[in-house]
Amino acid sequence: LLVEMEGPLFEASSYAGIHRNLARALQQESGVRIQLRPGAQAQGLVPADLAPLLRRDPRRPDFCIRAGWPVLPHPPDAGRWIQRVDWEYGAPPHDLASLLSHGPDEIWVHSRHVEQGLIRAGIPEDRIWRLPHGIDPRSLHPGCPPLPEIRGLPQKCNFLFVGGPIWRKGADLLLQSWLQCFRREDPVRLILRLPGLSASYAGQGLAATFLKASAHPAAAEILLLDRDLSDAEMGQLYNSADILVHPYRGEGFGMPMLEAMACGLPVLATEGGAADDFLDRGTWLRLPAQEVQVEIDEDCLGRPWALDPDASALQRMLVAFPAQAHALRAEARQRAQTVHEEFYWSRIARAMLAHLRERMPMGTRPYSIVKSRSPAATA
Repeated sequence: LLVEMEGPLFEASSYAGIHRNLARALQQESGVRIQLRPGAQAQGLVPADLAPLLRRDPRRPDFCIRAGWPVLPHPPDAGRWIQRVDWEYGAPPHDLASLLSHGPDEIWVHSRHVEQGLIRAGIPEDRIWRLPHGIDPRSLHPGCPPLPEIRGLPQKCNFLFVGGPIWRKGADLLLQSWLQCFRREDPVRLILRLPGLSASYAGQGLAATFLKASAHPAAAEILLLDRDLSDAEMGQLYNSADILVHPYRGEGFGMPMLEAMACGLPVLATEGGAADDFLDRGTWLRLPAQEVQVEIDEDCLGRPWALDPDASALQRMLVAFPAQAHALRAEARQRAQTVHEEFYWSRIARAMLAHLRERMPMGTRPYSIVKSRSPAATA
């Protein structure tokens, strides 16, 4: 079986990291050959273990698994076109819905939130398959040492945010709440991991606002990390914190929350969105939110919406956490093994290959796909 993976691969972005780790897991499985086709905006160093997968096979791929944004309209040169999709605002744009309805042979989504949005837009349910993303327990586990930049700092309760400094991620809400809740003398620290500022979120962010706030003499400590971190260093970063805070308004999945759980961190995150699929009920501090209509640039099939987290509740939870930190962190460390068992990339890869072989027989087009459940819920 020859499978081509096309899209972001070597950039400093969450999506590229997902694609890389999935490729690594797939290439370890028997009976499959993986080849990589980086996206048009490819940048960054090619990891040595993935370099051989850039060689072109003379055969036509049986499947092309394409990812990235915007979704490309032209079909790949492959037997089957599988399009991975994340859309955070419920009702998808007209152009996207039309493309997905008439282009790919199958659409892969990674949360019920995205799945339901596409179904409500009229995309046939039997052409959508949902499976979660995964983690690599070799780099994401509770035993990682702290990140060197943080290891020597004075002991404080460390709150962590990982993601672009943009409205959809709730970065502005977190900063406002932080400045209202804490002062410089409080034994707390907000660590902001803001990946790919020059690429993934260029022109969208609040980076300058965060920099200004971190330099204010009265503000509680804010530590900004904007350098690229390896997978191993991401494990160290999570293990440098006491809690991940992610007051998001819209997510297609929410990788930092799953990664934090794999490292034994409790998570303070919005309730009612994509991450409801996997957040641990025992160590998830639920931030209440309401669905609100939003205005976006695209013309959508229906009213796009986002979550509006309760700012007052977020402030109360931030203030209350230091007293709960020890107990919640201990509980989250115990539960990390469950995350490793359910969401490790090898398990996701095996479920994916089984789906390709069993649901999509070669030599038939069009075909009917039998709906299957998420691998994290079946195996």
